[in-house]
Amino acid sequence: MTPLDHARKYQRRGWQPLPIPHRTKHPVITGWQNLKLNESDLANHFNGKPQNIGVLLGAKSNGLTDIDLDSPEAAKIADYFLPPTTAEFGRASTPRSHRLIVSSNCGHSETFLYLLGITIKFLPSVYLECISNLLELLTFIN
Repeated sequence: MTPLDHARKYQRRGWQPLPIPHRTKHPVITGWQNLKLNESDLANHFNGKPQNIGVLLGAKSNGLTDIDLDSPEAAKIADYFLPPTTAEFGRASTPRSHRLIVSSNCGHSETFLYLLGITIKFLPSVYLECISNLLELLTFIN
């Protein structure tokens, strides 16, 4: 699948895909936080060149929320406090440090355990060590 195919797939799920330059993890489009691509816009932004894909979180993606468990303490207690999800990924050293859930409580205060309004990279993004760990996400996305 090409980045365009993945972007279309994410959009069909109700998620807002975001183009990110290849081998980076930060969007460069001015105003990316408010980007709203429709089906016809996707081919202009995902044009066959190597690139990464982000997804806007929160209300712009129907409540998609990334719970980022960076601290070891948060990771240890997460299973006791967070809703179950099959969408877990991270780096080799912290394989369950990101968990995706859908929250119906997305509005202007888009927070869960992590401040939203950011992007997380989605397949087929390439950013050094992260790629192998994102493969776990395929089960959830497919």
